[in-house]
Amino acid sequence: MPSMTTSAKVHPATRIRWRNLALGLLLAAGCKSAPVAKPAGVLWLNLTPPSATVLLDEQPVVSRAGAVTLRIAVRAGAHRLELRAPGHFPAYRDLDVPSAGQVHMDVALRPDPDAEPPTDAAARPLAPPPAKLPELP
Repeated sequence: MPSMTTSAKVHPATRIRWRNLALGLLLAAGCKSAPVAKPAGVLWLNLTPPSATVLLDEQPVVSRAGAVTLRIAVRAGAHRLELRAPGHFPAYRDLDVPSAGQVHMDVALRPDPDAEPPTDAAARPLAPPPAKLPELP
């Protein structure tokens, strides 16, 4: 049975062209430019109370405990800010951060008169302990 493959003579210059083309395609596929950095801005946030939890675009913002002023680096564009604290009504703000710009916000949460008072102390018993404990048999 005869072989199905045939060998054809290829001119050496054609081989070089094909090799250079393949090498160029491989290099072009592997050489990607660095991702373009998104423009960033800064949000300066003054909080009352300082213990408020800050969420930016539904993601918590990590801050120092008790920090009154926060400096938050954010990408440029529209954002949703949410602030919460025990015993206070939550606050929501929509903001637009310009590229390489700054936005300053002062947010004071309003106290909730119907909120449970914070309990910093340990739970207290309902009644004082008896003066003398009964003897067990």
